[in-house]
This record gives sequence, structure tokens and C-alpha cells, in this order.
Amino acid sequence: MANYYFSGQGIVYVAERDESVTPARPENFIDLCNVPSLELSIDITKFEHKEAKTGQRAIDLTIVQEKNGTFTMILENINSHNLALAMWGASATVAAATVASEIVPIFDCADGSVVGARHALDHMNVDPAGTPTVALAVTPATWTTITPYALGDTVEPTVPTGQFFKATAAGTSAVGEPVWPTGIGDTVVDGTVTWTNQGTDTFVEGTDFDIDHPWGTLILRGNPVLGGNDLDVAYDHLGYVQTDALTVTSQERWLRFEGLNTVDGLPVLVEIYKASFDPLTGFALINEEIAQITLNGNMLIDGDRPTGDQFFRWRQVGDVDNCSSV
Repeated sequence: MANYYFSGQGIVYVAERDESVTPARPENFIDLCNVPSLELSIDITKFEHKEAKTGQRAIDLTIVQEKNGTFTMILENINSHNLALAMWGASATVAAATVASEIVPIFDCADGSVVGARHALDHMNVDPAGTPTVALAVTPATWTTITPYALGDTVEPTVPTGQFFKATAAGTSAVGEPVWPTGIGDTVVDGTVTWTNQGTDTFVEGTDFDIDHPWGTLILRGNPVLGGNDLDVAYDHLGYVQTDALTVTSQERWLRFEGLNTVDGLPVLVEIYKASFDPLTGFALINEEIAQITLNGNMLIDGDRPTGDQFFRWRQVGDVDNCSSV
């Protein structure tokens, strides 16, 4: 008797289901790229009845209550489409653009300074050839005599020094302008107002700040400004692809395996008409080898298809009759 051994390799495609036609047809198939493993499983739930006549309590009837098909596959192509499929999300290309004004709150580091503090911008892939600018989000007013100031108001001296001051105790300014302290964090009493030196009010790239361009991070150098202030940042970015996770309630797709039985080189075609993907349960961001995503899911019944062809089908070229002999 001849043997028909199977060892499969091939391409796994996935497509949206066009629900506007009956039965639903697949739309454009997308190659999931290298899929080193794809397994199908069929499970049933049975009701078992036991006879009560012989004393053996033997099973004399089974009724199939539920039929369920599942699949498991491993993906090695970690692109935006596959991530969106695995994370129940959506991917989109963010076009290159100019960000004219982005408010970045500044927070103190553990030592009370902002030296080396990293603050995330809204966009990555900042243009390294661009000219980012950083300024205070609120322009300090010029100090005036005998003026009530509220807590948090900011001023600069009548003769600008490149530094600004915040009211850390509310009150009314004196008749004469105070001698403004030059040390960041130093204070001066002005009438009944207490002013605290907040640092510089102008920021120079390479002196006061750097931009980590690939990641879109603002890094403060030295100690140009106290935490608690907001900066207004302008920059250009070159665009990127973004995948948002858990933005949909389910992932139902048409799954198609176009493969070969490598034993004889003949084609094998497997289609799952209504594949419901589970979200991934783990993904290693740091690894020693090629990263992989494991996707599990169910083969749902497609009630619009003909009876007997509602879950999935296997088609192949070449076969061997078990009863034949060589």
C-alpha cells in the first residue's frame, strides 16, 4: 500500500470579509509573511448517557452538543498590519508635518533639578535637519511698581536679564524694583510679594536642550529652568507608522493557506471562512532571537455558506487511496 506523507510549507494570507454579499467573500488578501507554524484543531462537546440495566453503568448513547474548530499560528513578521491583527487595533501612517506649538510640562528629577530630564514629545522621528525651538509657554510680563500679583504670576525685570521670576507668595510689589537674584531657585522679597528665580527665559539648542530625534524626546541640559514650568516646543517630524491597540471589539477575518506538501511538491489549499482571532497574550520586546507572536483563534460557523462547507475546507492536488496497493 502506498503512503501519502505530509510536510507543509507555504504562505498564510488574511483578508477582510465582505459582508455585503451572501455568502461573504474575501476582499484583498494580505500576506502574513513568514509563518513557521500553523495548527488546526477540532474539538467537540458530548453528552454521554449511561444505561441502568446491566449494573455496568456503560455508555450506550452519545450526543454531540457542540462542534468547535480552533487554530494557532506563529508570526515572525512584526509589521504594523500584523500587530494590529494581534492587538485588536488599527494601524495608520502619520504623515510628516510641522508642529507649530506643543506644550511640554517640565518636572523635577529626583535631585530637584531638571538636568538630563527626558520629556516625551507627541511625535517621533523628529527631523534632524530641522531647527526646533523651545520657549516658555507663558510670556512673563514686565515687572511694574505697586502692582498686586497672584500666586504663580511671572515677570521679568524692566531691563531683561534673560531670566524670569515667579510669585511664590502673593502680594503687592514695592515702589522700587528689587535687586533680582541671579541664582536659579533664589528668592527676593518685593513689597509683600516673594519672587523665585525660575531660570532662563530663552532656550538654545545644544546649550539648554537637545532633541533625541528618532524617539522624539526633549532633553534639558544644565539646569535652565525650574520644574513646574511649561515649555512651548516647535519642530518638524518626518512621519511614522502608528498602531493603536484594543480599538476594536473583535477580529474576524478570512484565513487562507496556500501551501505545498514538500514531500511531493504538490499544492495544498486550506481556507477558514470566518476566523475569529484572540488578542495576543504576550510579546517579548527584548529578546536574544527573532521575536515571534503567537495568535490563537476560533473557526466560526459561516451560516450563509452551503451546508457541509461552513467552517473550513482542505483541498489538495495528489492523493493516495488507503486501499490501493503498489
